[in-house]
Amino acid sequence: MLDDLKYLNVWDIAHLWLGHDPNHSESKTVPVDVQNILRKLTFEIWRNLNVYDRQGEEIWKWYIPGIPIDISIEPKLRKCYREGIFNKHFLKSLYLDRDEFDHFVDWWWGGYHLPTPSFWFSNLRWDSLDGLEAEEEAVTEAKTEAEKEAALDAYNLRKSENARKAAKKRHEKTERLVDELCHFYEVGNFPSYTAAATKFYDNLGTERKKLLAPTNAIRTLREGLSRRINHREEPPTSS
Repeated sequence: MLDDLKYLNVWDIAHLWLGHDPNHSESKTVPVDVQNILRKLTFEIWRNLNVYDRQGEEIWKWYIPGIPIDISIEPKLRKCYREGIFNKHFLKSLYLDRDEFDHFVDWWWGGYHLPTPSFWFSNLRWDSLDGLEAEEEAVTEAKTEAEKEAALDAYNLRKSENARKAAKKRHEKTERLVDELCHFYEVGNFPSYTAAATKFYDNLGTERKKLLAPTNAIRTLREGLSRRINHREEPPTSS
């Protein structure tokens, strides 16, 4: 368990997530299932995630719109998720923050239907949605390797189900926020969807802000508003 590590690099995350040793792979010998994770992770970094160096200094941060601190990162990300070029040195230089990644997995990753990254988290948020006591007990009481493997499969399946349920509930709550944002936009005098989304977000209470992933809350609201009012043209952005 790596709970005590605040930052972990993308190369190691992708390998450990699926039970592979990151030290046994090179750029041209990445296991196929790990390739899939690396492509998804680099795509989501490009869209949603902040990236840090080994010391925890931000080297890629999404503002609205996205402005990377180190512009050399973007073409390398594209090489990975578009062309399947897995540069080990580059991917080991990209570190994710544990808390931000936890929120991201909770919020976004359910759509990929992948097992949860238990190697980095001992207490995933969605475990409490449906109790896992029976599954945990089955793992503990397994007497043979076959029984233990079957019990672990059942345990991981329940975790995945809980993740999808949590994502669905959050989506429903977010849609209600977008409903409110639409009314907020219609009665206000905003120069852009982004301006409306930013003001709306600033006015939300602390608990309601937790419904949105912190690294792209404004973007989520803005895109939701745009979808709802898709018959209108985006007002010109103020210079």
